[in-house]
Amino acid sequence: MKKNKELDYPLLTFFGILFFIIYIVFYTDGATENYGAVPQMLLIATVFSGMFWGDKIGAIFGFLIGAALDAVAINTTCFNSITCMLIGYFCGVAIERIINNNFKASLIVITLVCIIYNVLKCVFGIISMAFLLNKVPYIIFLTVMYSIPVYWAMHFIIILRKKQLLKRK
Repeated sequence: MKKNKELDYPLLTFFGILFFIIYIVFYTDGATENYGAVPQMLLIATVFSGMFWGDKIGAIFGFLIGAALDAVAINTTCFNSITCMLIGYFCGVAIERIINNNFKASLIVITLVCIIYNVLKCVFGIISMAFLLNKVPYIIFLTVMYSIPVYWAMHFIIILRKKQLLKRK
C-alpha cells in the first residue's frame, strides 16, 4: 500500500486512541508484570505507523509511543523516545524506498526491529545479557505472533476507510 498525499486525520486519531488503549493494557499498573515475557505491542504500533503512513507520521507516533514507554520505565530516560522515533522513521523510509508494504515484509521488519531494539537495550545497560539470551527470543516470538492480527486489522480498517471516502466523492 502506498501512502496518500492527503492524511486521513480521523483514521490517525482512531489508531492513536487504539495505541493508547494498548499502552494502558500492556504497560501500566503492572498488568503483565508476573509473566516475565510479554510482546512488545507498542513496538508493533511504531513499526506499523511507519509502514502505513510514512516516515514523518511514523517518527511522530514513534516519539509519542516512546515517551509513553519512558514514562513508566525506571531507567530508560529518553531511550525509548529516541529509539522508537528512529524506528518509525526508518520503517517508513524502508517501505517507501526499499521494500514493498506487504505481509511478508511486515514480518521481516518487525523481527529485525525487535532484535535491534533489544540488543540496543542490552548495549545501553537497560537489560542484562542473561535476560537478552533467555527471555528476548521468547519476547521476539510473541511480538511477531501478535503483529500478525494487528497488521491484518490495520490493513482491513484502512481499506474500509478508503472505500468509505471514495463513496463520499
